[in-house]
Amino acid sequence: MFKKTIVLTVCLLFLLPLAMVSAEMSNFSRFEDGVSIDNMPVLNSYAGNVYWVDYNAGSDGNEGTFKRPWKTIDYAIGRCTASNGDIIMVKPGHSETIIVSGGMNMDVAGVSIIGLGEGELRPQILFSTVATASYSVSAANCSIKNVIFDETGIDGLRGLYVNAADFTLDSCKFILADSDGQALTGVQMTTLANKAIVQSCEFTGTTNTGTAAAIGIEQDPYNIEIRNSTFLGDYSSAAIFNDGFGSGVPIGITIDGCVIRNYQTNDFCIELQGASTGIIMNNRCTSDQYTTVIDPGSCRMDGNTWFDSDAIASYDNSAEPFFDMTEKFVYRPAANLPATTTQNIFAISGGPVFVKGIWGVVGTVIESKATTIKLTMDPTTGADTDLCGTVDMNAAAAGSTVGLTNTFATAMDLSTDIGVSTADGLSFVLPVGTIDLTTGSTATGTMSWYIRYEPLMPGAHISAN
Repeated sequence: MFKKTIVLTVCLLFLLPLAMVSAEMSNFSRFEDGVSIDNMPVLNSYAGNVYWVDYNAGSDGNEGTFKRPWKTIDYAIGRCTASNGDIIMVKPGHSETIIVSGGMNMDVAGVSIIGLGEGELRPQILFSTVATASYSVSAANCSIKNVIFDETGIDGLRGLYVNAADFTLDSCKFILADSDGQALTGVQMTTLANKAIVQSCEFTGTTNTGTAAAIGIEQDPYNIEIRNSTFLGDYSSAAIFNDGFGSGVPIGITIDGCVIRNYQTNDFCIELQGASTGIIMNNRCTSDQYTTVIDPGSCRMDGNTWFDSDAIASYDNSAEPFFDMTEKFVYRPAANLPATTTQNIFAISGGPVFVKGIWGVVGTVIESKATTIKLTMDPTTGADTDLCGTVDMNAAAAGSTVGLTNTFATAMDLSTDIGVSTADGLSFVLPVGTIDLTTGSTATGTMSWYIRYEPLMPGAHISAN
């Protein structure tokens, strides 16, 4: 046993210098035939080269290894091979400043930058007082993880400019505003930023004005995802904003699981142009006005909630701090038409609602005689207002549908085909009160009714009468 121990020790002492030489010559110890422990291979999960950067102890004249790192990230990017899966590891405490537009440019495809360290020890990228100083992403399939971007120095324009597809921003922190300076836009995505992903990031600011948006989306990139991120600041446009960057709109955008607080009075947390498509879901938004929380464009809304920032100082709102802003449908079962009179079909209570559509469906055939109907808003306070002109339901067959148009003075659309009549562009705010159905004659027949809406404040809802 003693002899075996001596032999093993001698072998290890012989192999150790070889391993050390290999480690010094490259980023990691590389063995052409692989490495195994107890016949179990040690697998490599990355395909490309791994380089190291440390501004404090590195030099761009080094080899870019762990012991001899490069000094700057941009120099390391220039040493990478396109589409090779190369990784740049940035050591804790690293800090460098960008002083010109595109002063740091991810212009090599497929490069990943990974910052090491926790909290304020994470690598930091600062921006000088030159307003145009920026970090550009101009090559596809790149990513940045666990890096702090302090953009308070630029006091204008944008810090991170994404101009290529399939970019991922993961677990990064953006400091956008303080008393000395405010970036206009934290991250700006162009029409080429298709399939960009922002996840688990933090965008922080103060009540100092100057920042328009944390994330600004230009034109019409598709399939952008913004998930599980936090936005805190004074945004004169919105934390996530598209409604001022030209005529294009994002297609298939996903905004999911974010916490957003906008200090700006009467401005949005999320604001997209009208034709934007995608889904906005499970976000918790805080602002001072329920009417300017989320402008979804044409995106589907699901599970979003709003907290009234003004309530923080005035009363304890902890029992019901959020409310359900999701779109809702209410159905009123088929009932006989009122006989030359008015009948309440829906009641609005608890606050105003944003109505997106009202439809009626004939159950049993309407009697063959002139039978005009119309819908009227009867508010609790104020005068009645017709929601449409009259439409003649004379002999309308079972399954015929009516629906409001996008003009109050116009009669409802009547379709004798099976299906629901739609009214493109219909949307209006209705106060507390009732929606009434009025008929101009006595006629037999039944109709059921549907309404689609979103509540605009806690407790606001519609019920069928």
